[in-house]
Amino acid sequence: MLQNELEKGDSIILIAEQDELSACLGFVVFRRVGDDGEILQIAVDNSARRCGIGDKLMDAVISHMVENDLLSLFLEVRKSNLAAVNLYKKHGFINVRVRKDYYNDPVEDAIVMTRTNTKGANTRTKSC
Repeated sequence: MLQNELEKGDSIILIAEQDELSACLGFVVFRRVGDDGEILQIAVDNSARRCGIGDKLMDAVISHMVENDLLSLFLEVRKSNLAAVNLYKKHGFINVRVRKDYYNDPVEDAIVMTRTNTKGANTRTKSC
């Protein structure tokens, strides 16, 4: 997936490293889709979980949303991935709907979640 996103050129990949010489601790891949942003993947190495890496990656994506006047962010998450669901809720995401049998291996529903850019919503004006 990462290779495909790099080749497309329209995605942003942020990598969390302990220092310049260390291995990747985590990453997030997201892209702009019209006036919105889509989080395609976020992952944190098992050895770095529960250390705030996921929070920092989410904060970086949300900052990008605000700085670039995106209206909202959205993502899909496995229904059983409670740690991820809780991370997203902590960062202001809400459940929108369920996509039945969205994932394979194993087959599982996805929860679609979104977060609105309240700053952008308050400052945007409609052109007539």
